[in-house]
Amino acid sequence: MSISELGSLGEFVGSLAVLATLIYLAMQIRQNTHTTRAVSHHAITDALNQLNLTLARDETVAQLWIKGLSERASLSDLQRERFDALLRAYLHVCDTMYYQAQLGAGDHGLWKAEERYLGLTMLSNGGREWFREHSESVSAGFRDALVEIGARYEPSAQEPSGGMTTRYRIDRERPPSESG
Repeated sequence: MSISELGSLGEFVGSLAVLATLIYLAMQIRQNTHTTRAVSHHAITDALNQLNLTLARDETVAQLWIKGLSERASLSDLQRERFDALLRAYLHVCDTMYYQAQLGAGDHGLWKAEERYLGLTMLSNGGREWFREHSESVSAGFRDALVEIGARYEPSAQEPSGGMTTRYRIDRERPPSESG
């Protein structure tokens, strides 16, 4: 083999090594992305579970949450501060979840799963009142999302007696699925 042929062979082998390195890096980045999403999912669900467990374990806190959502204005100053702190904590978790979903770093499915409860919470009397007073407590992007979510979950029709008092539109783009 001549020097020129050896040089060409060396370039070819070098190109294969670069290609193998790029494939390896792509696989590592993909694995890292999956790991990051899993960690994000765990952190968000853990935070939501902690809030839910707080409500489940302490009857007084649960009663405060229910009363705050329905008639926040009737709470004492101390009760209102406590309710506001609970709602703010919940909204900060949701703000983080929304932000991560928008970046593609979080689980969009987790965001969609929580969106309905978030919408109903923010449409409650207490949620609306809190938002009027404290909307600056959440990021601007999430604040806009809350307004959009509120429009999607506005009460649309009365439920038959015995059910929830209000039926909510969940997704205007998709008709309800038929059961059966």
